Amino acid sequence: MFNAPLVEICESNRANDALLEAMEAGGKITLLRYDCMGHCLTCRDEAYMLLDGEMISAPTLKSLLEQLDLLLRT
Repeated sequence: MFNAPLVEICESNRANDALLEAMEAGGKITLLRYDCMGHCLTCRDEAYMLLDGEMISAPTLKSLLEQLDLLLRT
């Protein structure tokens, strides 16, 4: 059985995006949302998420989603 990669996001971060919901609906990821994940400085300055427990971040949501797409392809 295939386990989709786990993506965790903060509700108030720029990574909170409809595209992630579409990826979850398509079975590409499992998406968990939290009120706060305790990475407030990163959350304030960048779009970020945890991918299988590892933080990935970028200055823009677009570049973060591009990084996620690349990581999911490998």
